[in-house]
Amino acid sequence: MQGPPEALFIGPRRRKLIAPLKGMVLEIGAGTGLSLCYYSRDARVVATEPDLASLERLVLKAAKSETPVTVVAADAMRLPFADNTFDGLVCNLALCTIPDPSLALSEACRVLKPGAPVRFLEHVRAEAHWQGRMQDFLAPAWSKIADGCRLNQQTEQIIRVAGLRVERVERKGGLLLPMRLIWARR
Repeated sequence: MQGPPEALFIGPRRRKLIAPLKGMVLEIGAGTGLSLCYYSRDARVVATEPDLASLERLVLKAAKSETPVTVVAADAMRLPFADNTFDGLVCNLALCTIPDPSLALSEACRVLKPGAPVRFLEHVRAEAHWQGRMQDFLAPAWSKIADGCRLNQQTEQIIRVAGLRVERVERKGGLLLPMRLIWARR
């Protein structure tokens, strides 16, 4: 995701979702920290990541961030934070690899303050019948080569079922990886 895809396609979408957030913000599945540069100085970020290899790079990016960032080795399905701790939450291209995204979102709701903004940048199962079937066909192989990523996940539906109030969805194309920018609230 680094290089041209991040600079030209994903980065501007991350900025659109993340830049307005203020206060104590939790980012689940922060990966190597590609999103850290998009937070405002009015935010204090707690970036969680369970993968140790990614965590090392995340720590290095956090140290260079203009926004205060605390890195925590944590699984989104078992967040080590008290109830009602965070003013906002970000999840970028992570729900597809979390083994139980519903459980992760339940945990997110637990640690968020009531009414807190929740921002997602995720790929989803295509709406077009032929694209969705293509994703279904490719999903088993994709999962093996992409660290468990579910290519054909019904991400928006999972977010709604978790009890988050979806306020806005922006659809971005993509033959195999249609993206959604999702603005929601606890």
